[in-house]
Amino acid sequence: SPVLENDSVRLTCDLTDEIDLGTVAWYHKGSRIYSTTPRCTLQRDGRELTVRNLTVHDSGTWKCELKHKNKTAMATHDLHILGFSNSTVQTHSIYAGVGSVAMLPCTLNMKPEGIQGRFYTGWSHKGESDTVAEEILLTNSRAVLEQAGKGERSHLVFQADGSENLTLTISPMREADRGIYTCFVEIGGKRIEKSIRLAVLTIVSSGMGMMREGATIQLTCGSSELSGGERFEWHQLDPTNTSQSRKTYWGQTLVLPAVSGTEAGKWVCTVYQDGIEVGHVEYDLKVAESLYGTRANDSPWKTTFGVIAALLILLLLALLAAFLRQRK
Repeated sequence: SPVLENDSVRLTCDLTDEIDLGTVAWYHKGSRIYSTTPRCTLQRDGRELTVRNLTVHDSGTWKCELKHKNKTAMATHDLHILGFSNSTVQTHSIYAGVGSVAMLPCTLNMKPEGIQGRFYTGWSHKGESDTVAEEILLTNSRAVLEQAGKGERSHLVFQADGSENLTLTISPMREADRGIYTCFVEIGGKRIEKSIRLAVLTIVSSGMGMMREGATIQLTCGSSELSGGERFEWHQLDPTNTSQSRKTYWGQTLVLPAVSGTEAGKWVCTVYQDGIEVGHVEYDLKVAESLYGTRANDSPWKTTFGVIAALLILLLLALLAAFLRQRK
């Protein structure tokens, strides 16, 4: 049965015959353990080895070697440590827009097999308010949603199939879904967990509704849960030519100084933390072409002057036609 990460294990090396063992040596993956360390303790003249704060790197073959006079005996034990595949990152953030699909990654370093006793995997959720209690969402013991005063949560999907992939999918993302999500593994009452903050990512536009061609527009990508270390990338989706290399813009705010019809469509803001993509959100930019070729940043008096000039020309043409009829 595998041992949980951060737990401890005690290995005993002994002979069935009551004889003087002489010297005892311990090895892990071929490397000898020479002395007691903060994590490893040797007792009973070296026969007993205790390893604390286990990590996935402690998995593998452990060997004890007994030497008595001119004889040598040895025994091995394959130790399996069950933990998270990326245990160095215990807490990070995922950003998603309302209505999109949010995927919270959680992967074990091995498939949980041969486990004896009570074994659970699952997810819990705690809202942004400190007064809200943690809510158990899903576990492999029943693979159904538990109601905890928040109503139906059928948009949460957790594949409790006994694999190492414990990813939680939220589709579609709702405003109430934000908060701290904890992926946990429990064996015999001992538990390891990994927490992820799910934040709502939004795009705020400087203009409302459809923009007129030639106008200046600013799109700001942000969230109330930003840590300050994020990087933002903007690019426009081109459904007609996906193979074309896209032009990207870096920065939290995208400025389009004279928007044109070619810039209409979906714009994507992607968020990065430590060089890793942690979320994205889309914005549908609508641009209306101006009539008579006028641009939205033209002065109002220019438009008025054009209309008056056109009316005067029509009036002169009408007067000229009337004059010609009178002469006949």
